Amino acid sequence: MLVYLQEGHQEELTQATMHGRRAFYDAQRFTLLFLMRDAQAIRNGIGEFISLYVSLVSRTHGANKYGELKKNLISAKAYIQQLAQIKSDSKRWQNRGENYAACKPHIRALREYIDVYESLSDEFARARDEEVEHKRRIEQDRRRKFILAVLGLILAMLGVIATLVAACF
Repeated sequence: MLVYLQEGHQEELTQATMHGRRAFYDAQRFTLLFLMRDAQAIRNGIGEFISLYVSLVSRTHGANKYGELKKNLISAKAYIQQLAQIKSDSKRWQNRGENYAACKPHIRALREYIDVYESLSDEFARARDEEVEHKRRIEQDRRRKFILAVLGLILAMLGVIATLVAACF
């Protein structure tokens, strides 16, 4: 761009424009990749508590919100895969600007996915901890009942043995 401004060569302006577009496309792609990484980390972090999170999102953002967020996440993932395929095809890569035009909605969708999680993260953590504590109590009660049943069985067997011993003498 500086060479064009200094010397006025049209060729330099064309190259500067291409470099600028390439940088813009790369910035969009990297933004998309970083947002997808964060969204996947959130999804992985929710793990076995997905039903709890879905319930929380539905309660705070509407019944269909989680389905919409998930659909957009899947769509963004497919778009990223499409971009990867375009990158491997030199002819399609030359015209990648056409494909990058569709990038903004995916960036917005991933940001929304992350924003919804962040807005609910404290409440989700609290609900998750309550669920873990509830499951721990249930497991503890189950173990306690099992131990009492085994002790009762042992005492019953000792009673039978004592009765048999007393009957023999």
